[in-house]
Amino acid sequence: MTAPHDAGGSKGSVREATDFSVYHGKRIALILEHPKGRRVAIRGTACFTRDAKLGPVLRITPDKQGPGFPVFVVSEAEWRGEIYPDRDCGCDYCFDMG
Repeated sequence: MTAPHDAGGSKGSVREATDFSVYHGKRIALILEHPKGRRVAIRGTACFTRDAKLGPVLRITPDKQGPGFPVFVVSEAEWRGEIYPDRDCGCDYCFDMG
C-alpha cells in the first residue's frame, strides 16, 4: 500500500493501491464530473472505517450539510481515480474521479 508521502508521478498522484487509513481526519476535495462537462469540487472531512460489505472505506462528509447532501463513501478496493496533494481547494488532498 502507498501512503500519501510516498505518492509520485504528476501532481503527486498515487499510482498503486492506497491505504485509506492515512487520510482519516484529513480535508478532502472530491473532484467530480458535472453532467454539463464541468468539474466540481466537494470539500469535506474524511473518516476511515471498515464496512462489512465494502471493506476499508473513507466516508467523506461534505462541509455543507443539509437536505440532499449525502455522505460520500469511497471504497479502498474499488478506487481507480487519482489522489494528489491539493493546491486549489483549501484541502489536504484531492480525490479525482477523472
